[in-house]
Amino acid sequence: MKAKVILIGTIAVMAAITYLETREVQELVTTDVEALTGVEKNPCGNVTFIPNSELREVVCPPAPLNGTHKKCKDNKGSEVCCNPADQTDCKSLFD
Repeated sequence: MKAKVILIGTIAVMAAITYLETREVQELVTTDVEALTGVEKNPCGNVTFIPNSELREVVCPPAPLNGTHKKCKDNKGSEVCCNPADQTDCKSLFD
């Protein structure tokens, strides 16, 4: 009888420990997923947009030969968001 009580007590303690560890792991995973999505840290509402930057026309290197292209440029202090999909490439000399 004494052995059964000890066995049941041990199983109950192990089950409680497993439950608490599982809950902690689930909370960590949820926190990590929220951090990876960047939704809380990115004020743009779309995680692909770049916060505090704007789409600007930039000279392509070498400067006088290739014209300009559009690029997301940092604009600190601004609450503007830039969509990287709107950026354009520089044309090559052979285009």
